[in-house]
Amino acid sequence: MYRMNQIKLLPAHEARRLAAGEVIERPASALRELIDNAIDAKAKQITIHLKHGGIEEITIIDDGLGILPDDLPLTIVSHATSKIQRVEDLDRLQTLGFRGEALASLATCAKLEITSKHAQSDAHQLLAHDGVVESIKPSAHPVGTTIRVRELFYTIPVRKRFLKSSTAEARESTQVVYEKALAHPQIGFTLFLDGKQKLQLPSQSLAARAVGLYPQQLGQDPLVSFREESTDEGFSLQIISSPIHLHRTDKRYIHFYANGRRIMEYAPVQAVLHAYDKLLPGGQFPSGFIFVQIRPDLVDFNIHPAKREAKFTNLPLIHRAITQLLIQKLATFQPTIHESSLFRPITPPIVNPLPDLSHQEAWLATPPKGKAQGNASHPKSYSRIIAGDNIADFLGLTPQANPAHSHAPQAETPHVSLTASSIEPLLAQKSTLSGGITQSWYYLGQVFGVFLLVEKGDSLFLLDQHAAHERIRFEEILAQPPVVERLLTPLKIEVSPDQMLLMNLAKEELQEMGIEFQGVDEEHIELLSCPSLGQSLSFWQEYLLNLEKGIKKTLYATIACHNAIKEGEYLDDQGAIDLIKATFALAEPFCPHGRPLWIELTREQLYKWIKRIV
Repeated sequence: MYRMNQIKLLPAHEARRLAAGEVIERPASALRELIDNAIDAKAKQITIHLKHGGIEEITIIDDGLGILPDDLPLTIVSHATSKIQRVEDLDRLQTLGFRGEALASLATCAKLEITSKHAQSDAHQLLAHDGVVESIKPSAHPVGTTIRVRELFYTIPVRKRFLKSSTAEARESTQVVYEKALAHPQIGFTLFLDGKQKLQLPSQSLAARAVGLYPQQLGQDPLVSFREESTDEGFSLQIISSPIHLHRTDKRYIHFYANGRRIMEYAPVQAVLHAYDKLLPGGQFPSGFIFVQIRPDLVDFNIHPAKREAKFTNLPLIHRAITQLLIQKLATFQPTIHESSLFRPITPPIVNPLPDLSHQEAWLATPPKGKAQGNASHPKSYSRIIAGDNIADFLGLTPQANPAHSHAPQAETPHVSLTASSIEPLLAQKSTLSGGITQSWYYLGQVFGVFLLVEKGDSLFLLDQHAAHERIRFEEILAQPPVVERLLTPLKIEVSPDQMLLMNLAKEELQEMGIEFQGVDEEHIELLSCPSLGQSLSFWQEYLLNLEKGIKKTLYATIACHNAIKEGEYLDDQGAIDLIKATFALAEPFCPHGRPLWIELTREQLYKWIKRIV
């Protein structure tokens, strides 16, 4: 039987409760809205008290402009605001709040108390329960406002059931305070958790505020970069980022702020990673806080209930500006090696003049198909190969040098070699780092099918053959990029939204490298042309996974990696010596992915490990 009136209009108070749940998700989101109001009121000092993580009570006190008594009832009316009068005003917006929803939502889902004094009136207090004003009465209060939120979600039990523990909610709320305090260093912030002071920040500079909040991530001397606003681009830029020796295994502390708001936007994060890529070990990330002040007509904050997302008309320009500004700043810094590190990347010695390898025979241009895996099929050889009385002889820097006079027996096992031409471009370079070459060097052998052992003085060096050869191939590709070919059949590749964004942002740069593609839909692209050495689907899947680390570098690094000696491929003695020579001639002792080419173990470290030194 047909039933009428299945669609019903919700009662007004029920609709308000549902709407409140969209704006106020948890104590942290309530606190975010309250801090925004205090900042918009031009407060110079904000004090916050949380009880049981804000579940039981949130109190925020500011010394801002205050609220007139006649305006107090309007503060809890939905869409009543002093920030805008019409939608077009968003193009001139200078405040954090603008919708007039925060206090109305809090009054609906919590017990709300607002006490405020404006300079032109006496102080008054408003009490509201379940969205209804209970009372407005005179009170005593200095200029400014105190808002107290009690029993959050007491009218929405289903939302309250899904709150986390008070400790977890306090942690989330503290993070909100950190974000707001960082973006507004001119304001002092004080935070109390269950009556105990946890944070006190005076008004200070942005750099001082950043170091005070994130000392472990930034150190005491962070990099401070600034770019003034240009008339045509419409934004200024300031970045506080970590020095090169401070890095992490995650991107948790790369934050982007636009006009004082923390915005979840991937492109600026990728720009920071791109700038630091060559300077950090593989799998390590910097910390950085990016602050963009942009013209209101170039950004739309009205796309997310909590204003955590935004749309920018000039995001590619912002992306490029972040990368360029950081690269310029980082150009004055070099990686710092800390003596406390157990395994230390070493600086390559000077090799000048450099040897001519044109007379050497090629090892093998192509790795054998049946290469040994691991170390199971290779008899370990640890015999010492003395290559001259000093490093100059070992590297072939003197006429009488003869690196080939090895005393180690040649194992009849698969081995991989490079052509002389692939090493010569690197041996033509001169290291800019100083170091003596008077101590004897010895090539001791190969272990685990991946490490070449070299003894020099009081140190033992373990050289990663794959990383070293990868760097050699990478430098060769940089000097002579691979041939680009147009595909007979376009290669269809699945991409994530972030990868699609990066590909579109870098379209011009990709075209300069001969890479052309076209979008098929939101999840696929078709590759039309690309380097001849990278035409497989697996190659492009790997490339896209690492795309955030740099467009050109990631492409060439992926090609170099696929064409380098692999772990488990064994070198004959001559091949190992040639690889060591070429490796020590490199200007940078890191592979394209940032891993060190070798590590150093000192005699003292080894003696301590076996208790020769106590």
